[in-house]
Amino acid sequence: MVKPLQNLSRWLAAHASLFIIAIAVITFFVPELFSWVRGTTQTVILGIIMLTMGLTLTTSDFRILAHRPLDILIGACAQFLIMPCVAWMLVRVFHLEPALALGILLVGCCPGGVSSNIMSFLCHGDVAFSVGMTCASTLLAPVMTPLLMELTAGQIIEIDAIGMFLNILIVTIIPVGIGCFLNYTYAKRKVFPTLQSLMPGVSVIALACIVGGVISTVHDDLVSRGLTLFLWTFAVVFCHNTLGYILGYTAGRLAKFNKAKKRTISIEVGMQNAGLATVLAGTFFAAQPLAVLPCAISCAWHSISGTILAGLFLRFDKRRTNKYALFFDIDGTLVSFRTHQIPDSTIEALTQAKANGHKVFIATGRPPIIITNLGSIEHLIDGYVTTNGALCYVGSHVVACQAIPEAEARLLVDDAVSKGYGLIVVGERDVAVLDPQGDVDRIFRQELAVENLDKAQPLEVVMQQRILQMTPFFPERYEQELMSRLPNCVAGRWHPEFVDITGSGADKGKGVLAMANYLGLDPRNTIAFGDGGNDISMIRTAGIGIAMGNANEQLKQEADYVTTAVDDNGVSNALRHFGVTSLDPALP
Repeated sequence: MVKPLQNLSRWLAAHASLFIIAIAVITFFVPELFSWVRGTTQTVILGIIMLTMGLTLTTSDFRILAHRPLDILIGACAQFLIMPCVAWMLVRVFHLEPALALGILLVGCCPGGVSSNIMSFLCHGDVAFSVGMTCASTLLAPVMTPLLMELTAGQIIEIDAIGMFLNILIVTIIPVGIGCFLNYTYAKRKVFPTLQSLMPGVSVIALACIVGGVISTVHDDLVSRGLTLFLWTFAVVFCHNTLGYILGYTAGRLAKFNKAKKRTISIEVGMQNAGLATVLAGTFFAAQPLAVLPCAISCAWHSISGTILAGLFLRFDKRRTNKYALFFDIDGTLVSFRTHQIPDSTIEALTQAKANGHKVFIATGRPPIIITNLGSIEHLIDGYVTTNGALCYVGSHVVACQAIPEAEARLLVDDAVSKGYGLIVVGERDVAVLDPQGDVDRIFRQELAVENLDKAQPLEVVMQQRILQMTPFFPERYEQELMSRLPNCVAGRWHPEFVDITGSGADKGKGVLAMANYLGLDPRNTIAFGDGGNDISMIRTAGIGIAMGNANEQLKQEADYVTTAVDDNGVSNALRHFGVTSLDPALP
């Protein structure tokens, strides 16, 4: 019995717009069908929708608000500034009658819609950012919506701001809170995931009931005023929604968001919680029954337009290129820290990517001499960005080589000797190791399973070569003081006990650009995978930057997309998501 219900829920979620439109059309011809959806009943139904939202939220979703405060602040400001202002402008441009004006203003003053999270996922947006924005705008709604309505609609009708505050609190915050509590308390129960899987269908049915109730309420006006009223109102809703998308994307560009964040803030700003607007219109503007019409049309159109926009974003991605250059960090990205092996799923995914015509590159902090753990995929690799971009090569041809100034290399060696910490010195041909406390052996040989360090040469032999990278073994708190004495160097840390130092002209991002330029590749057609601090430049540079699920928080914030961990098929899942190893992108 449960399986058919789950299938129905998935179908309703996938065809929400079609279902809602069908209910609206049926109700137009049979208005008695949803005449019961009014007043308190309508409020309860909206509460059910918000409860379904709460049941899908976890504590990690709310941590986003703390971990990414600036992103959420920018998103919230855009949400509650752009849409009310656009609605206010359209009221005057279209010379709307008071009832319709109240409706579109109410839509503009409401928080973001729940389905925006799904649209963000479909168009390769930043889903975590989307969830965070939805949470923030919903939590702010009891204060912001009445306040904004007072400012924008106070001259049209008297606004019961206190009543509206209490109503929003009851129909949004409390149900969401109950849902979150149930999720937190019962998430580990066997039956709970099954219950969650039914929530999308319940939400769609509930929203359709609200739309049906609205059509039933305004049926007589629609009949008496005909198609003109509907088209005029739809034109206003269309302009409001479309300008929201455009201005939301513009806000992301002004904030210098990456592509995924720009898409997300566009969708979050443009798609409003029109279900909440519908209930508020029916409750507080009952004397103006047509006020619910823009809200009802928005319920259906926002879902349709969100799907269309996500599809346009994907079509844009597919038109840019069908082939990518893929850049992979090694440790923690291709190779598991736990098993010291490349997962079978990663090998299979890279094999398929090559068969599909994509190019595969390594982008690592390791120097060539200790890249010894790629045996199972070496035949797939087209080129190497090594030592954090200081040495890049394809076959025997050196694409880029950036050395540390000799004086600063000597300074770092002297500092290591005087203070007694470990140091790996990477020259053009050889490697030297200073390991007075055994840290290099403990971390590199035992923890990271690095081979070939036994082939290290004496320090003075290596110091006669150009030095490409130096890796001192000390905690992060010593790093700032040391780097202040190395003005022509940059540091990249991907392990708490050591840091990779290269010349300031070298980092993985510059290595990706050098490789793309040499091979005649468009940098926008690159995808980079990483997990550590030394991958940040590469993630920023690539057309699509992907952070592993086991990556640090800073890298995840920089990335366009966060996949699962290396041990949880992270590479395979991301390549499939972006269509590299499947015919259609964004497959779940």
